[in-house]
Amino acid sequence: MSDIESRNFLRGLNRDTAATEAVDALARMNSTHPFREGNGRTLVEFFVPWPKGLGIRSNSA
Repeated sequence: MSDIESRNFLRGLNRDTAATEAVDALARMNSTHPFREGNGRTLVEFFVPWPKGLGIRSNSA
């Protein structure tokens, strides 16, 4: 997450680049978390509002 934070949480990037970076961050966080049960729900709680704040619409919300 520090790489995303150091890039101002992807603010200022074009929509396609920001969406690609957000999906990559989600995949990395999901794959490194040791507890599969509940992990997806927790990540959705974080990742649904964050892209909305960047103006990226998601089909999951």
